[in-house]
Amino acid sequence: MFSALLGNDPIKRALELMLQRKTVGNTLLFAGQDGVGKSLFAECFAKSLIGIAASPHPDLHHYRPEGKLGMHSIDSMRNLSEEVNLPPYASKRKVFIIYDAERMQPASANALLKTFEEPSLDTIIILISSRPELILGTIISRCRTFEFHPLTNAEIASLLKSEKNIEDARAHQIAAIAYGSASAAFNIAANGENPLRAQILMILSQGRFSSYTALIAKAKELAELIAVKGKEIEETARNEIFSGYTEKLSAVQRDALEKELDGYVAMHLAEESKLIFDTLLSWFRDRHLLTVGGNMNAMLNPDRYEDISACKAPLPPLEDVLEAVKDAKTSVSRSTSLNICLETLFLRLSLY
Repeated sequence: MFSALLGNDPIKRALELMLQRKTVGNTLLFAGQDGVGKSLFAECFAKSLIGIAASPHPDLHHYRPEGKLGMHSIDSMRNLSEEVNLPPYASKRKVFIIYDAERMQPASANALLKTFEEPSLDTIIILISSRPELILGTIISRCRTFEFHPLTNAEIASLLKSEKNIEDARAHQIAAIAYGSASAAFNIAANGENPLRAQILMILSQGRFSSYTALIAKAKELAELIAVKGKEIEETARNEIFSGYTEKLSAVQRDALEKELDGYVAMHLAEESKLIFDTLLSWFRDRHLLTVGGNMNAMLNPDRYEDISACKAPLPPLEDVLEAVKDAKTSVSRSTSLNICLETLFLRLSLY
């Protein structure tokens, strides 16, 4: 069933076993970072559930974020709830795949709650999300969750060679800094290294900050860099959405669009913040690896081997680093300003 898909073999076996034993639940959540194959697995599994070799099919429904903001609208989720109650058209089951499920505003997610509470027996809903912590807990609690893991460097290199015709050495170089994500690898191949990653690694390569004032200034600089990009995205989206018919919108419509716009920008900030935190974590993980004489091939940042091996800054226990990064991510998700989160994180990581 999944022979053509790379990675996550335990999930392949679990899904195949569910089919064999006929124990497939009504609601599944495929969670994991972007670019690890969640959508491919969901589509392959859905086809197996219905018994088809290809799509489109009237009993296989795809729901993707829509509109300029890339969000799941209330109307879209209400439409899904109505379709759930209809009988299958040509199969024994109907399957609904909701992509980027975290892109539901609370009002949109609430429109689905009754569907999750009283699922139709002939219906299976698969949620796909790289940020499951942003999905309503009342929805998560009703799903069987499958945690997808990053792809190996060898698997990503293989994809780059077969799908992008990239020569072997370059494919492995890209795979080594893609952090297990095929989509990130394809983006690096097309556009080069993410500049935010490069900046974070440059900061870390310089060791400890010379003063607390320098630490505060760098945290503020990084936060402002992301904020500026967020404002650019917000301005572009606002112009595209409101231009031409501002006066035609009612107060209720304007308020709804403003809320979705806020959510769209917030998701951008969350994604950029996650990149900062994950890059920091990868640096310290690599330092620990080299300290204990680990295999260089297991590094997450092999392109920074010289900088990492030369770094003489204090090295906190990896457990402390994990806890500090986790707390920083939680603080950002609770709307604490990014620069304050970074200041606290830098201090906890002994960077001053």
